[in-house]
Amino acid sequence: MKKLILVVGIALTMPLSANAQTAAAKALVNRYLEMGRVESNGKNLDAAEAAYRRASELDPANPMSHYLLANILARTGRHEEAIVEYKISLSSGPRSSVSKYCRQALSAYKHTAFNETANSREFVPPPPPTSLETAFDAIDRQAQCKKKRTDHFATNLSKTAVKGGDWKARDLKLSAESEVANMYASTRVILPRNSRRTTGATNHLEAEAARIRAEADERARLEQALANERAADHAAWSKERQNDIDDVALNLKDQLTDQPSKFGFDLAPTGTGLYVRNYKTSKPKKQLPDPRFSVLRLIEPGVQETDSGLK
Repeated sequence: MKKLILVVGIALTMPLSANAQTAAAKALVNRYLEMGRVESNGKNLDAAEAAYRRASELDPANPMSHYLLANILARTGRHEEAIVEYKISLSSGPRSSVSKYCRQALSAYKHTAFNETANSREFVPPPPPTSLETAFDAIDRQAQCKKKRTDHFATNLSKTAVKGGDWKARDLKLSAESEVANMYASTRVILPRNSRRTTGATNHLEAEAARIRAEADERARLEQALANERAADHAAWSKERQNDIDDVALNLKDQLTDQPSKFGFDLAPTGTGLYVRNYKTSKPKKQLPDPRFSVLRLIEPGVQETDSGLK
């Protein structure tokens, strides 16, 4: 009976498995998240913050706990801390269910100024951007996107060129080794050992093999040099193309800034981008002359007109 009790006691004190520990920790995190929701709905923000912070400490990689904690920090006016928690949540789960809301919050903070008051920090809506600023932002955004696509395309071409050169160099060396092996296999020296003629034939074969390998190495080096040259050409084209994109963007901004033009047609900020031009007329329309009413009177030959009438 004592042995049975001892075995049961040992079984009860055995540590939980890894899966059981993970499930228990997850359940505890969910409990703290639920406590935080209850306290937040009851307007007890301090208790909600403590619950969400505890959940974040138990599971630092949980994007939901950091997101809910950031919301509480934002509601209490601690916006710097809220920004940090939003970023942690987004980095922990870029495709989580709350990633969209984290991006929206961070975007709002990016375009929001703060107003320092005595006891709190509150949002001050920024002034609405002008049409010119909106056009500049659109041009810069489209230019950066175009430059990234150009760089990605050129990088892939460069990598393909270098890889192709390496493959050709490898094939040349393998072909040389195969040629050497066939040469040794097809040449049989039927002479007694330690013969001078045997040594000379062997030396000739080794010299021929060295020549074949040297030619293959030289051709392989040339192939790799050509591949590297093509890769450099792709990189130079990408750089030149990106400079052209910057020039186009700068020219568009200059046209939008330097108005009106002497030709009477200017770029309109609204609707203008890197790929679209929206022009407007800057010269005022000519005013039509004032109409003057007149009466045409037909008088027969020989009839004179006087103040009193015709006679």
